[in-house]
Amino acid sequence: MKAASIPSSAGPDARTFSRPRMRFRAAWLVAAAMVVVALLTIPFLLRWRDPIRRLAALTPRSERIVEARISGGFDWAPYRGPVRARDQTSDARRMILGGVAGDLIEAAEENKTSEAQHLAGVARLLTGYPSDAVSVLQEAAQREPSNARAWNDLAAAQYAAASRDGRASLYPDALASSDRALRLEPGLPEALFNHALVLERLGLTQQANEAWRRYLATDPSSQWADEARTRLDRLPRNTTATLFQRDLPRLEHGDATVVDSMVKRYPQQTRSWAEALLLGQWGESLARGDAAAADGELNVARSVGDALLRASGERLLHDAVAAIDTAGTAPRARLAAAYVAYLKGRITYSHSQPAAAEPDLRRAAAGFASAGSPMSLVARYFAANTRFDQNDVVGAHAELEGLLPEADAIPGYQALGAQIRWELALCRIAENDWDGVPPIAGQAAAVFARLGERSNLAVMQTISSDVLVLLGRLDESSRGLRTAGAKLHPRCVADT
Repeated sequence: MKAASIPSSAGPDARTFSRPRMRFRAAWLVAAAMVVVALLTIPFLLRWRDPIRRLAALTPRSERIVEARISGGFDWAPYRGPVRARDQTSDARRMILGGVAGDLIEAAEENKTSEAQHLAGVARLLTGYPSDAVSVLQEAAQREPSNARAWNDLAAAQYAAASRDGRASLYPDALASSDRALRLEPGLPEALFNHALVLERLGLTQQANEAWRRYLATDPSSQWADEARTRLDRLPRNTTATLFQRDLPRLEHGDATVVDSMVKRYPQQTRSWAEALLLGQWGESLARGDAAAADGELNVARSVGDALLRASGERLLHDAVAAIDTAGTAPRARLAAAYVAYLKGRITYSHSQPAAAEPDLRRAAAGFASAGSPMSLVARYFAANTRFDQNDVVGAHAELEGLLPEADAIPGYQALGAQIRWELALCRIAENDWDGVPPIAGQAAAVFARLGERSNLAVMQTISSDVLVLLGRLDESSRGLRTAGAKLHPRCVADT
């Protein structure tokens, strides 16, 4: 007799047998779904011998397991938090995924290579154990420190463990790992995405805004890009950058009172803008013979340099303008060409193209030096940065160590000295010289605090705290993170 033909008056027996039949039917549906998924997946497994691609083929399509991106071609799916998908096809996929992940984890117990540990770490992450994944992926990254994908996946695991397991101290670790991945492979989409994600979670609104835009420049059209745009649109609009851009027209006439007010409110932004963009525009105006525009731009730069000197004793911009003022016709032309090359190099570098930026920065450094401008030191600093970003850590370290005494020889070149120490801290991290990081990072942080450059200060404090955790100096790290957190909180952004 068919189940549908049992009358409602059939008594308790009908009710007694209905539940097992329903359980059998549900189990049959799950089994059928598993067969369908397996049949759909087998061609992928045969075609993709890469285990990461195999894992990617098996992940559920209805929602993604972790919020951050894992390297290796994982398709986009919405993230709804650390919960299991409810549809039976996804459950079936997860069961097959668990089997493949288990094989990779078991294999890594015998095979201690970086690749095997990397695969096992990703497998643990995809099966819901992010904290376990962190330790395994740390080992993989340390065994092969030049593997950008291992560092990216470590960042994904650290982010997941921080959010899912309540280990908030891992957010700075995730930021450092994603940064390491990008220094190894600047255009890696997963690392660009994760870097922006961590910055957003830390409340670094301005940096997150810039990071999401960098991601979208690499990936403008995928579903991952759609999510990036949504996240970008949700960020607070009144970041330091937008407020500075809003107020920037007030500087056009170089009025001393207005300039003093701008420098007091935006010391970091006015200094960076005048050194690179404003003097770069002066060089372009002079090169095309527009003397009026060049004079106006130089007057504003002079006012900003004087205001910085009055406010904090920072004098590099003041001296750079003085070098232009005292230059003869030929040296001034060389300075104009150097500023044009410098601006071009900085713009290229900001687009994550260090190899393309380096020649312009080197050319600018030579031009500045030939005309006696201190901007030669700044151009050399950024040229050394491009070496680091091209994985020449040894070369970058040597250049920066040579540059630091020259910058320190002039007490007023405070910001440059702090920036050089910042990059030297990153070199020491890359060289696993963890003990050497806190002292030099602390020196940089102290200078940024004295200059009122709060965003730079907060980043240095975060880097220092991250390293102190690795060194086991947890009390010092906690104090640093609390201080940095106050600077990074979204409500503080307008004042940084």
